[in-house]
Amino acid sequence: MDWIRNIVFKAFTVIGTIWFILIILNLGNKYLKSINYGKNFGKSDFQIIQEKNLSKKKLQDAGKELKEKSLIITNARKTCGILGFEPGSKKFVECELKIYKQKIDEKNFKQYKNF
Repeated sequence: MDWIRNIVFKAFTVIGTIWFILIILNLGNKYLKSINYGKNFGKSDFQIIQEKNLSKKKLQDAGKELKEKSLIITNARKTCGILGFEPGSKKFVECELKIYKQKIDEKNFKQYKNF
C-alpha cells in the first residue's frame, strides 16, 4: 500500500511542479509584455501617445500632399489638352512635365516665402 501512496504522491508532486512552472511562465510573459521592451522602453505613456499622434499627423500630411500633387497633374493634363497637344504624344508629356515642375516650384517658393 505504501508503494501506491508513494507513486500517487510523486505523480501529484510532478503535476503540481509542472502546474506551478506554467503559472510562473504565464505571469512572466504578462510581466514582460507590461514592461514593453523595444523602441518604447523607458518612455512614459504620454510620450508614446504623443509619438503615435505625430506619426498619424505625418500620414495625414503625406495624404494631403499626394492629393495636391495629383490635382496638379490632372490640371496639367487638362491644360496641355486645351493647348492642343495630342494625349500620349511626346510633346504632350513634355508640356505636362513643364507645367508640373512650374506648379511645384511655385508651391515650394510660397512655402519658403512663408517660412
